[in-house]
Amino acid sequence: MNPSAHPFVSGADIYSLPEAPTITVVTIERERSFPNSTPSTPLFLQTWIPSVQDVTRQILINEILPLFESLLFLINSHADLMFMKDMFFKYSAMSPALTGILRLSYERFYWFSGINPTRPTNPYLAFAYHCPNLIEITLRFHTAGTTRSRWNERERIRLELAGEFDTSKKLVLVSDDEFRNFYGLHQIFEFKSIKVVNLQCQLSREVKYNMVEGHDPVIPFYSLRNWIQHEFATKHSKDVIVNTRLLP
Repeated sequence: MNPSAHPFVSGADIYSLPEAPTITVVTIERERSFPNSTPSTPLFLQTWIPSVQDVTRQILINEILPLFESLLFLINSHADLMFMKDMFFKYSAMSPALTGILRLSYERFYWFSGINPTRPTNPYLAFAYHCPNLIEITLRFHTAGTTRSRWNERERIRLELAGEFDTSKKLVLVSDDEFRNFYGLHQIFEFKSIKVVNLQCQLSREVKYNMVEGHDPVIPFYSLRNWIQHEFATKHSKDVIVNTRLLP
């Protein structure tokens, strides 16, 4: 697999880790698209082993764990996540390799539909928790998730029936607590080895257009950065780099 540039490793102006390795991105969506690539026969490992069921302790120590030091796993959907979970949890020989996962990227993290009584944890963060040596995680949000309608359902329908369509679409900010709790972000503080948290926010012209005057949809996003840094420093005695990036 050819190395793929990591947007944060290559940006020395954003942060610099000493002797950072060249990062190879393993795109799980791509892994799933190949006919011969399955959770038991992942494409990115076929140079070393035909199947994860063939992993021995020697192969794990001499081949897989050193390989994982330079990998970033890009997981963009529930199907991607299930592929990863099957690879590491279904086949016991691969479970110890979870200790080798150092970097995860969730570029469609904002697709998560929220914490609720039947889903008390975020499955993407729950998987990351099972990677005890994880040092870097990337989470991408969207301004559609930092905002909510100004109106309740009845008021919005009344405005639409009155022909006040622009007014009916007006948006306001969610509270910082609403934003954090929706994604179950408190679990980040359980990542004992984490050093870098990359926060990205996908901007939306439609969201910006419909915002109530004086409301900026990126405010909860930047508040999240400050909260993560503060919580790690004050409650966990840990200095964690938190990068932020807005995506047009």
